[in-house]
Formats: sequence, C-alpha cells, structure tokens
Amino acid sequence: MENVPGTTGYCDEQAASVIRRRLKGWPAEGIHFLDNGNYHYLSYFWLEKLKQPVDLLVFDHHSDMLKPAFGDIMSCGSWLLRTVQELPNVQRVMIFGIDPDYVSHVPKPLRDRVVTADTDEEFRAFLEIHSGGSLYISLDKDVFSTRDVRTNWDQGTLRYAHFERLLKAADHTRDIVGMDVCGESTEYGEQWHADGFNKKLVALIRSTRFYQKFCA
Repeated sequence: MENVPGTTGYCDEQAASVIRRRLKGWPAEGIHFLDNGNYHYLSYFWLEKLKQPVDLLVFDHHSDMLKPAFGDIMSCGSWLLRTVQELPNVQRVMIFGIDPDYVSHVPKPLRDRVVTADTDEEFRAFLEIHSGGSLYISLDKDVFSTRDVRTNWDQGTLRYAHFERLLKAADHTRDIVGMDVCGESTEYGEQWHADGFNKKLVALIRSTRFYQKFCA
C-alpha cells in the first residue's frame, strides 16, 4: 500500500476507494498479511466483505479504539472502533493482550460487545459463548514480547508458546473463517529475526483446520 497516497497510519476516503478496488474479487475468507502495524486498519476492509455474522478476536497490545485524530479519517489506532460502530456482521469482540492502561479506551456504551482479556479463562469463556460459531482473527504482532519478535510499535508481554495454545484452542472450538496478520518491523536489520518468527507462525497457521478449509 506504500504506493497509495494517504495510507501510512491513516486512510482517507480516496485511499479507501483504491483499497476497495484492489480487494474486489478477493474473498475475506483466508489468511491476509498486512505489513507493519501502520496498516492494521486494512482489517476493516476485509471484515466488511464478510457475508455472515462473526465474532472478532483481536490480539493486540493496543485498543485500536481511539477516536479519529483528524475528522473522520480512519487510522491504525481507530479502525476497531469504526468496525464495531459500522459493521453489523461483527457481533462480539475480544481484545486479548491489551495493555491495562489502554482498556479505558473502549467506550462504555460498547463494553457489552467489546471485552478485553489476558487470561486463558477469559479467552475460553469468549470462545464458548458461541461454540462452533464463525470467528475472524486479527493478529498484531505488537502483542508479543520483544523476546519473541520486534515490531515498529511498543509491545506487550504475550509469549509465542502461549499464543500457539490459544490459536489451537480457537481453531478447535470455533469455525475460523478468516485471519489477518500485521506487525512487521520497519527497522533495518530486524528482518532476519522476523523471518524466523514468521516461519514458525506460518507453520502454526498451516496446521489449523481453518487453513486446510480455506487456504490449502
């Protein structure tokens, strides 16, 4: 998306039109890699293409539910708020791994639909409410500890081994219909480290029922 003006961190209406044209013909079902965290708002465009109701599971160190800083322009920090407000097919949302300081970013009127969590018990409870129901997953790698991978944003404490267990539980309990991944590092020299992490992540995703259904 770097060759499209108005897309780095923010997405104005002109850029949104270009994005929709580029995604036309591509199904939301499947796996989508979005580059670094500045482009996490691309999740919105995949989610709006879904035809069936889904719950949304977001792994992220941040809330991504801030009000837009410039008018109504969507950003990597506000896309989830807009998703909940505008996309009726997105029913319940869990943000897992969010920094406790950012939990207050979730507007009170939306807290019946948007929950935050950092424990396995909370995670399982979210999955089991609609056991077998459709689920879309959005992974921002800034949720991970820097001991596992480095991104271009401040990061959380989730370890990869823990995420592996969570993803397998989600794949076992729910019908995952789509997934996107962002959080590549923008720092020169970090790519060698990220490549090793990404190979593990791709191998994990390829082992899921979701991948075999939509991507194999």
